[in-house]
Amino acid sequence: MVVHVWRKAVASGVFDEVLVATDHPDIASAVLEAGGRVAMTRDDHASGTDRCAEAAELLHNKEAAIINIQADEPFVDGGHLAALADALRRDVSRQGSENPPVATLCRVPRPGELESPNRVVALPQSGHKDPVLARKFTRDADLDPLARIHIGIYGFRAGILPQLAQLQPSEGEVRERLEQLRWLENGYEIQLIEVDMREEPPAVDTAEDLENARIWWGKSGGRRFSK
Repeated sequence: MVVHVWRKAVASGVFDEVLVATDHPDIASAVLEAGGRVAMTRDDHASGTDRCAEAAELLHNKEAAIINIQADEPFVDGGHLAALADALRRDVSRQGSENPPVATLCRVPRPGELESPNRVVALPQSGHKDPVLARKFTRDADLDPLARIHIGIYGFRAGILPQLAQLQPSEGEVRERLEQLRWLENGYEIQLIEVDMREEPPAVDTAEDLENARIWWGKSGGRRFSK
């Protein structure tokens, strides 16, 4: 599945460089065999963002914005990546911009997802900045129409990753098991970008998700993946 995500990222045409960061030799071998580029990172990182920060040091352009795609997002859409990249480009192009240094994606929830502990619910705030993020969402007649499902793909402006990697785990992060709460609780803003994702299955968080992904991918004529 990692190779599949790598292929989708390359095919999007959004990136100057695509790098797979891992500490596992089997993953590295699979990506290299497929023709990809690998960054072997330490095996003691507390979060994916910490691993991403280490891998970013290997990029040719140290001043580039970075998008971190997790390997459990096999159906990442090129248009979604382009929307994230465009937000980061707008940030960089504006002198004195107050746009957040981090951007991420969300989508409209499907039936039953707001109650699922395997989904992260995002509640947009004013200007779609600094969303409220939680794994446990209490249904509310006023909040339900606003609730979105978070998609675990992040864009970082140049130079921000080393700052985030130096932060210590926060109370909210530990409670919710969401590292992005560490950034919010330390004063870093996050921009929430809503995208349309109605036809494809969600991220692969459970064995059931993986089986649904296999079925959907097979029906769509895609190449079967297992990991």
